[in-house]
Amino acid sequence: MLVTAYTVPAELPAAQGFVAAYRMHFRACAVPPLAVEAYDAVHFVARGMRETASTGAEQGGTVRFLGKYDEVDEDSPARGRPDPSAAGGTVNSAPRCARIGPMLNAERYLAEDEQLVHATRQHWTEIVGEFAVLVVIWAVVGVLLWVVPSDDWGSTARNIVLALGVIASIWFWLVPLLKWRSTVYVVSTKRIYVRSGFLTKTGHSIPLVRVNDVAFRATLWERILREGTLSIQSASEQGMLTLKHVPDPEGLKQLIHRAVGEEQRGQQQWGGPTGPVPPAY
Repeated sequence: MLVTAYTVPAELPAAQGFVAAYRMHFRACAVPPLAVEAYDAVHFVARGMRETASTGAEQGGTVRFLGKYDEVDEDSPARGRPDPSAAGGTVNSAPRCARIGPMLNAERYLAEDEQLVHATRQHWTEIVGEFAVLVVIWAVVGVLLWVVPSDDWGSTARNIVLALGVIASIWFWLVPLLKWRSTVYVVSTKRIYVRSGFLTKTGHSIPLVRVNDVAFRATLWERILREGTLSIQSASEQGMLTLKHVPDPEGLKQLIHRAVGEEQRGQQQWGGPTGPVPPAY
């Protein structure tokens, strides 16, 4: 029996080769916490049992089962050695994993049995209008402050104009900005989440195994800006889940298709809902 601590390979620069090989082998973006020493132990056990099998002493299917985890070469990225193509993120056969914004903190929405695959907010063009309104508000405030006389009545009027400018800024700029910031679309190895609201929180989720169809729509202008609307139809009570103003909707659609396929294959391969994660030793 081997007892070893778990590590998060995606956070270790020295394990990027292993991360690339894992994603390529399992067609997965999320790499779960792994016990690297346990994998090395399995590697040595598999090699020893394979050599024993070559003498005709194989016992059942154990050697064949462990042997598939020993098919990589010693110098391959799966053995923890950096690979030039993997380090650059250009492995052709590996899935395209979307980047996750560092300020989203999307892991807080996930359950203990799932890993984060992708997280994004609505497209940045959603707040361009609010910034334009903010500029107009303070341009008007500046003009009013310039035309108001500097007598006693003018001092009171200036304070009123400034107060109205602050209130208008909060209502027409800050509130929409907070709404945009609090709207998050999350794809995990188990579910698709939509979270919104900064005072009154709302949320919806759909299990990946219940997703029936994913479609996207983008007008010509939205295609130029690389945004669109994603419609996810499922067999759950939620029915249809609509993600509006999504950055790169076609790429997100493909990512969801891959996540759904990985979840279904994981259930079929390992006999449970754990997704494309190899068995623990």
